[in-house]
Amino acid sequence: MKTAPSSSRNNLAGPGRVLVIDDDTFAGRVFSEILGNAGYEAAVFTGVEEATEYFRVKPGGVVLLDLYLEKEYGIDVLPEFLGIDPDTAVLIVTAHASLQSAVQAIHSGAYDYVLKPAEPDGLVNAVRRAMEKYRLGSENRRLLRELTGQVRQLELIGRISTMIASTLELEPLFDLVIEQTQKLLQAEASSLMIVNEGSDELRIAVALGPKGLELRNRTVKIGQGVAGWVAKEKAPLFVPDVRQDGRFDPSFDKCTGFWTRSILAAPLLVRGRVVGVIEVINRKDGEAFRESDLKLLLSFAPHIAVAVDNAKITEELRRSREELEIRVEERTRELTRALHELEQSHRKLQQAQAQLIQSEKLAAIGQLAAGVAHEINNPIAYIHANLHSLEEYFGDLVELLRRQRILISARSDGGQEQELTNNYEELNRFEKEKAIDELTADLGTLLNETKQGALRVADIVRNLKSFSRAESGGPEPVDVNRCLEETLMVINNELKYKAEVIREFGAISPIMGRSGELNQVFLNLLVNAAQAIEKQGRIKVRTFTLGGLVGIEISDTGKGIPPEVLPRIFDPFFTTKSPGEGTGLGLSVAYGIVENHNGQIRVDSVPGRGTTFSVFLPALDGKDRKTQREKENIPG
Repeated sequence: MKTAPSSSRNNLAGPGRVLVIDDDTFAGRVFSEILGNAGYEAAVFTGVEEATEYFRVKPGGVVLLDLYLEKEYGIDVLPEFLGIDPDTAVLIVTAHASLQSAVQAIHSGAYDYVLKPAEPDGLVNAVRRAMEKYRLGSENRRLLRELTGQVRQLELIGRISTMIASTLELEPLFDLVIEQTQKLLQAEASSLMIVNEGSDELRIAVALGPKGLELRNRTVKIGQGVAGWVAKEKAPLFVPDVRQDGRFDPSFDKCTGFWTRSILAAPLLVRGRVVGVIEVINRKDGEAFRESDLKLLLSFAPHIAVAVDNAKITEELRRSREELEIRVEERTRELTRALHELEQSHRKLQQAQAQLIQSEKLAAIGQLAAGVAHEINNPIAYIHANLHSLEEYFGDLVELLRRQRILISARSDGGQEQELTNNYEELNRFEKEKAIDELTADLGTLLNETKQGALRVADIVRNLKSFSRAESGGPEPVDVNRCLEETLMVINNELKYKAEVIREFGAISPIMGRSGELNQVFLNLLVNAAQAIEKQGRIKVRTFTLGGLVGIEISDTGKGIPPEVLPRIFDPFFTTKSPGEGTGLGLSVAYGIVENHNGQIRVDSVPGRGTTFSVFLPALDGKDRKTQREKENIPG
């Protein structure tokens, strides 16, 4: 027997729906009245089959199930209702409650049990608690479903982010982004648009869906259409029905034959700058997109934006690197050519510098030629005079020997005594006439003087040769004192008539350099010192050690150098001498030679009192060498 569902109220938004199953019709009416007065919707059935069919249509809520039905045992049918809706709160109704039946009901899934006859307040309180349990269970299950869905979405977003981060190549990245986005949102079509640098356009980098390939590389003006509006406003846009939104541009549908119904669009922002727009079109199920779909798109749009920006930067860096490599390769070739030309120029410069030094050296020797010739003429003159005397002495000695041989021959042949006496007297007279004893004594003196004169000439020639030879080979240990002596000997005739040369040579270490070039420096400084002395004066040459340096000072008591001229004395071709008296290269060449020897040259001059040139060169064994800054503070 079936009783039609009765309800005291049809307000389903009220306290809730209660399904009453009791084969006692009177009891069913009592339950319905009590529950109706409490605001519940009560559906009363006397049979299980009809109640189950009703519950399948309207599941959930609270079920009041009689423990002892006419044909069934209530606890046996309880699982059917829980199978339809697991959150259903089942109250077992019985007039014969016992601990055993209560435990059995609870174990079978019942929430609680109610005693007959029903006491209104007790029944309502039991139903209220059961309804609250149902609602909590239902809400928990709904939240769990949503949470599970969100976890799955997050997992998919994570996979998308991981895949996005795994590539920095633009085209593969664009394809991956659109493919995963369309899959996640279950869309019919989608596109990724990139801002063209330096323009007000979006370029469709990739598009999926019907006619997607035809849309690639087409452009959209920023501010036009849905994507253009999103790029301009830097804001997402959700269009449930494009026919109702004036921002939709139907030209793409006309071009492709596609029917756009609903659109989601999000800007790709990096530090407030739009790098592109991602657009999703039409849900596959035919419904319009929802706000939740837009939230989902916005949840991973920043990842896409960063990935796109990084990929663009990487692409630009790759292009820049390739361009840079090409420029570096071209520049390397240019530098190689320039280096080769520079090396050739350097070699030519070195050759020119060597020729200049040698030319200046020979020019100095040319200027000193008269003095050098005079230095050689003096010993040559007395060698010549001595040779004349030696020639006469030689004749007398030859004659003496001839007369001695006549005397010896006459005696050997047994000549007359008178003949022998005459010959002896003639020999004796010749010896006295020619003063043979004095001649032989003077002969040793003449020979010694001649030898000394020849040695003097040899020294002059050797020093001149050493001074004038062109340098060949690398630096070698040089004795500065010896170089100064060689130069002073070459220039002796230039100095001796104008100045007293004072030597103060210290015990100094050798230096590493080229002796011929250093001789050139000393010659130029000594010539300038001699030329600065107008009548008679002094030139002092001093050598000393200062820290790890060898110092050479050449001082004169000449007229000095005017202050306005002093800064220019080392300039090439600058000279204060009259035309024909100098090339203007002497001090310039000296400066260059000293610099090439890692040294410094200084000058201190007082007009009317004289000039001092100081040269500082690194000692070969200088363990306490000064730094460049210390060198710059060297006195003099």
